[in-house]
Amino acid sequence: MNSAAMRFDVPATSASRVRQLIESTNTRAAVHGLTAYGLEISAPFLADYTDPHDGRVVGQRPTVTVTIFGEIPRHSGWTVVARLDHDDEGETLLSLFPGLPDHLAAEASAQRVVANFCHGCQVSRHRTATYLVRHDSGDYRQLGTTCVEPYTGLPIKGLEALWRFGKLKDSDWDDDSGEGGYPADLRVPVVDVLRVTAAIVAQEGRYYSRSEEWKQASPTADGVSAYFFDRRAPAEWRAAIDAEPDALTVASAVREWAVQGYGSVNDYRHKVGQLAKGETVAPVTSLLSCPPSRDGTATRRRPLPRGPPATRSRREKRVSDSPSPPP
Repeated sequence: MNSAAMRFDVPATSASRVRQLIESTNTRAAVHGLTAYGLEISAPFLADYTDPHDGRVVGQRPTVTVTIFGEIPRHSGWTVVARLDHDDEGETLLSLFPGLPDHLAAEASAQRVVANFCHGCQVSRHRTATYLVRHDSGDYRQLGTTCVEPYTGLPIKGLEALWRFGKLKDSDWDDDSGEGGYPADLRVPVVDVLRVTAAIVAQEGRYYSRSEEWKQASPTADGVSAYFFDRRAPAEWRAAIDAEPDALTVASAVREWAVQGYGSVNDYRHKVGQLAKGETVAPVTSLLSCPPSRDGTATRRRPLPRGPPATRSRREKRVSDSPSPPP
């Protein structure tokens, strides 16, 4: 017997939905006497999230790998290996049975098919779909929908239920329920947040807190948020931030300084240190500070020309105000 296996990744938040779809599909298939398929869901891991609007890797999302497996339905040596959809213009679209092994997929794809023809009833008439079946001997037949079950003994309704598995892999599992159309469970690597913060402080010449907005200065927190989440931010501005030569070095120093912090839970250094110990941080959390130098003193640089003002979006509200920088 031939086994089918499908493997694909989905957001961890969609795991329960996948499980429900597998269970409902197996229930429908069982009504027609077909064996249920198995399901395995891996432990969550972080995978890059690419913004579908501009192709940027914005952050990471908890993700799981889904594996669906089972035996391809077979009766009296016959197996349905593909569905052929025929349009009004004479074109035929071949859809392989979900999880079909590579050698059978290649073999089935190479078969010559005739639109609207059925080897079962030998009648040529208008059909929107036919099925390609294979015998253990290697013989292939093209059958109309109503001839599949009489010819092979396989229930067409049950097969159509199992065909739903193939759509799961290509389904849109993206989640834009968060603010600004980003996934609610999106996380940003700590090192990237600190790097961008250091680069903006270097370009601005200093750190600007939210309380300084009356000076008509754009808060540093807004700039960092815009870098990650504002789709209208100029690409040249982002490129200049990425090109800041010392940003990564300063970010590493900030992280080391913060992780070694001590004191009460309300201590600024302690708060940032607790967050910096992780690999990623939720966008609702602020790691923004005036990056200290390696000896822990606040870094100040010669003022540089300000970059393009970042336009605040709803998403930017998810990055909270930073505590005041350390003295």
